[in-house]
Amino acid sequence: MVFNKSSRVVNWEYATDDPDDPETSCAPLGPSLATLWYTFTGTGDLTLVTVEGSVLGLGPSGYAMNAGVAVFTGSPGSLSEVDCDTVSGFQQAGRTTIMAQVGVNYTVMVYHKSVSFMTSPSVAKLLVVPASIDLAKNGNFDTGLTDWIVSNATGDGIVNDAGTPGNNNAFRFTGGAGENSQLKQTIIIPAHIYLPANSYLRFFYLSESQTALPPVNSIKFEFKLIYADGAVVKIRKTYTNPATIGLTSLDDYTFLIARKTPVKIKFAIKSKAASGDVAFDTLKIRLSAPDVSRNAPRGLLPLPAAPGGAMR
Repeated sequence: MVFNKSSRVVNWEYATDDPDDPETSCAPLGPSLATLWYTFTGTGDLTLVTVEGSVLGLGPSGYAMNAGVAVFTGSPGSLSEVDCDTVSGFQQAGRTTIMAQVGVNYTVMVYHKSVSFMTSPSVAKLLVVPASIDLAKNGNFDTGLTDWIVSNATGDGIVNDAGTPGNNNAFRFTGGAGENSQLKQTIIIPAHIYLPANSYLRFFYLSESQTALPPVNSIKFEFKLIYADGAVVKIRKTYTNPATIGLTSLDDYTFLIARKTPVKIKFAIKSKAASGDVAFDTLKIRLSAPDVSRNAPRGLLPLPAAPGGAMR
């Protein structure tokens, strides 16, 4: 799927409807009016489809309720509804998440239930993005250190013993005098991925200590978000020890990304632990779209034409 930037149509009030336009299963029931159409092809990702509607030229506080979104498979005249929504997005507009199957063509209908108050300029905006993208490679260390770089390691490396989360492959830092080791991975963001500003970076992992807990604040996580213009944004987080040795801990953090999608992320776990040990497993680094499309960029390309004809 090519995840487009937010698509925007000005003068939504001129959009019409057609007898072939399907009614949806979402309340309020009845004809789907002022329909706009968009198509995309799934790639097996959980995909967010969200819409905003502004009527009477009002700003965000006056955004329209019941600007609906519906997702279908099939062809015009014989569409089969996958899902629809009119209340879960910004100002109770449509927002849904579907599992977009690989190679399946999906048709999105943006619609309204009443056009009597839609005057110039009424605007519709649609955002289709992956709901969450896994970025880290080999985060389970199933293939050892493939895709990872280790520097300054002394006694650190892949282990598989009873002192690891899940008793399977993990990376263990072992503390010692002058410890200054790093486990690193550079993640290239695929060119087809687009996430608007104010998306989220989510990080979670399993950890366990076998012999002794490392000193407090001796292990840190670092994310360097690198942008096409050369700008670098750093996010740092200090590792929190489990309550006791032999206990597997699951930690989950979410960070706001104020800018649009970076071109790469440099991730590192940095240890300066003079003692103790900790094994990491199931490292996940994910990008997630905003909860609603309110923070999506403006003034971008209009919605493509309806399948089989011009946009109505």
